[in-house]
Amino acid sequence: MTEAGPVAVISGIAEHIVHSLTGRAVLQSPFLQKGGTSQLALLTEEANAAGLEPIKTDLLQAEKMGVSLEFAVDVSLALVTGCAP
Repeated sequence: MTEAGPVAVISGIAEHIVHSLTGRAVLQSPFLQKGGTSQLALLTEEANAAGLEPIKTDLLQAEKMGVSLEFAVDVSLALVTGCAP
């Protein structure tokens, strides 16, 4: 950014999200929704479904075994701002 002209460039962590989800609650996470992030929004419906399949398979296997899966969430959202002269 500084090479392009802006001054007072500031970077850091806008938000640090830390929590856990148990079992099928992970499927409701906004981070797994197709429109939840810009990266997932670019996927086809087929690619999105294929990406969720391993999670669903593991959940089903855990349920058959009578155990719950714990999904840890630790996401840092970066922030970069700058002011033009």
